[in-house]
Amino acid sequence: MDSPRMEFADDTKLGGMSDTPEGCVVIQRDLDKLKTWVERNLMKFNKGKCRVLRLGRNKPMYQYSLGVYLLESSSAKRDLDSWQTTS
Repeated sequence: MDSPRMEFADDTKLGGMSDTPEGCVVIQRDLDKLKTWVERNLMKFNKGKCRVLRLGRNKPMYQYSLGVYLLESSSAKRDLDSWQTTS
């Protein structure tokens, strides 16, 4: 995988820069690899909890997916008792 990935007890976070269309393609390719890894290891994602956190302004609005499931976007996320936002 080209994008940084962090794994916790029951969380996986995939990060990357997507300020160009090519960067968006790299992140999508890594999502595809992550999905393949999960299936190969007989695991499942809770797709309802999967989100794209968009930080910054004027970023390409690429539609990411996990398999056939389209991921929703968010401009804020609570993580480890702190908030991450675009402002």
